[in-house]
Amino acid sequence: MINIIMNQYDILLEQLNTKIDEGRLARVLSAAAAAGGSVADAVERLDADVVQMWQHGEWADFCAMLPEYAAKGHGEGFMHDTAMLLGALGWDHYDALAEIVTPFFPSSGTGQINAVFPVTPMPANLTGIGRSTSSSAPFAAGASRL
Repeated sequence: MINIIMNQYDILLEQLNTKIDEGRLARVLSAAAAAGGSVADAVERLDADVVQMWQHGEWADFCAMLPEYAAKGHGEGFMHDTAMLLGALGWDHYDALAEIVTPFFPSSGTGQINAVFPVTPMPANLTGIGRSTSSSAPFAAGASRL
């Protein structure tokens, strides 16, 4: 059973790697740099933008930028918990709005929030969750996924 779970996790990570949205992430980081802020300021601004995406249900955009955000935004554990949660909720097909329980607070990485992700029914015709969309071979153990 654990092998099946780990295999599905590797497939999900490969799928994450194929959906990087460098545009939105680059715009937020560039805007913070242009305003004369530090990298920490830019990452905090990016975190605030991500929280707004969650509150507005912008899951397709968030899922597309998650791999790069996890790396450049100093996500704790490369935000693996968020990736697994969204995979269980339907990934970019998730349609609920996150409910923010606590405001952003300093913690590991650049900070954290507590949020509720309501569980909603997945569409009956939903396919492709957990399947690779990449034509490349699966990642070798220890290879970079970014």
